[in-house]
Amino acid sequence: MSETRVTRSNKIEEDDGKLQSKRLGVNVLKKVFFISEKIFNDSTQNLVLERFFHPGKDKATLFITRDDKDIMELLQFAEPRRSWFINDEVCSDGRIYITAEIDVTFFALPHLRKHCTNKAMALDSIHDDEDETVARLLTCFVQPELLRCVTDVKVVNDVCYYKYNHEKTLAWLSIKVKNVIEALKKQGIYCGSSAVSQNYARSEKATDEIINEMDYIQSACDYVGTYLSLDFYEELVQHMQIPSKNPVLTEKSMQKRKSMENLSSSNSKKRKLVKGSSNNSTNLDIFEDNRQMLTDSQSRDDKRETVKEKLSSKERILSTKEKQFAKGAKGSKSIASFFSKKST
Repeated sequence: MSETRVTRSNKIEEDDGKLQSKRLGVNVLKKVFFISEKIFNDSTQNLVLERFFHPGKDKATLFITRDDKDIMELLQFAEPRRSWFINDEVCSDGRIYITAEIDVTFFALPHLRKHCTNKAMALDSIHDDEDETVARLLTCFVQPELLRCVTDVKVVNDVCYYKYNHEKTLAWLSIKVKNVIEALKKQGIYCGSSAVSQNYARSEKATDEIINEMDYIQSACDYVGTYLSLDFYEELVQHMQIPSKNPVLTEKSMQKRKSMENLSSSNSKKRKLVKGSSNNSTNLDIFEDNRQMLTDSQSRDDKRETVKEKLSSKERILSTKEKQFAKGAKGSKSIASFFSKKST
C-alpha cells in the first residue's frame, strides 16, 4: 500500500498571505505631536487641523483650531535621517510638531493692508477670491479689540469699521520687539556674536562681557520678522534703526527667503487644485516638504563651497618642513634613473 505524505507547502503559502496582509495594514500615516495638557481639560473640545496664510512664509501653513474660537500655531522641528519607534512599528516621518499660542493680529495684518488701506471695512465684509479662509480667520479667531493697535476704528450703527494705520502698526511692532528683548534677558539667552557656543557652554567670558543692546534688538527683530512679509520686515529694521553689521550674510539670507517665496508662488496653482481636499491627510505636508528640500539643497551647496575653499587654502600654504624638503631635493635624481639602461 502506498502511503500518502503530508506536505506543508499549502500551509506556508497561507501563512505568508496572512503576514503580507498584516504588513499592509500597519502602513499608516502617523505623526508625533507635543500638545499642552490644558487643551484636553474638557472632553467636548474639538481640535481641528486647518490651513491659513502665513505672512512670514508667504504660503498656507498648518494651524490647530479649537471650538472655532482659539487658534494655535503648529511649529515643525525636523532633522534629516530621523524616525520614531511607536510600539512595534517604525514611523519613517521623524518630524516633531509642537503647538504654540500666537497673536492672531500678525495673521490679520496682510489682509488689513490689502483690503483696508484706502477705506474702512467691517471684518465680515472682507473676502478674498484666492483664499477662502480669510473670512473664517477674521470672523472666528481675530479679536476685534486687539485690532485697535494697528487700525483706526469707526463705529456706525453698532458696526465696527477698520482702516489700516501704518504708523500705529510700526509702533505696535516695536513694542513686540521690546517684549521679546525682555523675555530673552529674563531667560538668560545670550545674543552676541558667539551666541550658539555661549548658550550651550557657559564660560567666564560670557559673564564678564558687556551686553550689547543692539544684538538683542537684532535678534528680537528677526524673531518678530518671522511673522511678517519680507518688505514689512525691512521697514521694521529701518524703524528700529538696526545697522547692517554683515551685509554679505544679510543679502544671502534675503536671497534664501526670496527663493522660498518664489517656490511658494510657483506652487500657488497646486494650492488651488487641492482646495477642495484640504482634509486629505496626504496633502498635509506638501509645502513643508518643498521648503525642507530647498533648505537642504542650499545647505549642501554652502558646505561644498566651504570644502572647496579649505582645499584651495591647503594647496597654497606649505609648512616649513615641506619647504626645507623641497629645497634639499633640488638637483637630485629620481631612484628610477639608477635602474635605467646605460647607453653604450
